[in-house]
Amino acid sequence: MRPPSLRKNVTKKPLRSWRLRLNASNNPSVDGHLFEWLVLASVPKRAVKLFGDHEVEDVLPQANVLRFDPNKRFIVLPDGKIKGDRSWLQPIAWNQGGYDAVHFDKDKGKVIFVQVTRSDKHDFKMRFFYEVLLKLNMARMEIKQVVVYFVVKPAQYLNYRMGHIEDRGVLLEFDESWTCPEENHVQVRAFEAPPV
Repeated sequence: MRPPSLRKNVTKKPLRSWRLRLNASNNPSVDGHLFEWLVLASVPKRAVKLFGDHEVEDVLPQANVLRFDPNKRFIVLPDGKIKGDRSWLQPIAWNQGGYDAVHFDKDKGKVIFVQVTRSDKHDFKMRFFYEVLLKLNMARMEIKQVVVYFVVKPAQYLNYRMGHIEDRGVLLEFDESWTCPEENHVQVRAFEAPPV
């Protein structure tokens, strides 16, 4: 067995090296998974800040990340609360379309979707967002606001563009501000990892 001081260094060193290597990966797939992992590993620990043009700064809710199956209905508890309320929900399928995590606050009527991408272009497939919103609505959540973030690295921010858009108009059912063109409502933001 290793001495306690050595075990502590072994545990922390890989996390630091992953953060340092995030921008140095030659494998886009690995880089994408590491970037998604870093964003989702950050939200339970701190208020994650996302940056945009003109000094825009959005803060994601700090909450635990739970796994969920988007194909199943949300469970309504006897007190009327929805299981998973005010938590980040990460789909169980690693290749879930549309988004990487969703957060909802039933009391505020707010739903936040996050799609983490390392590419300069990403498609916007609204049916995946719609399916979650429909299930929240069936769980008696009154949805007042839908926010969609496409989260990129700072180096990608200026070059990022929206890819193909599918299922136009479906989000309008839950948030009347989602008028066409929907790409104007997606908030592209940069995530910068905290210093190592």
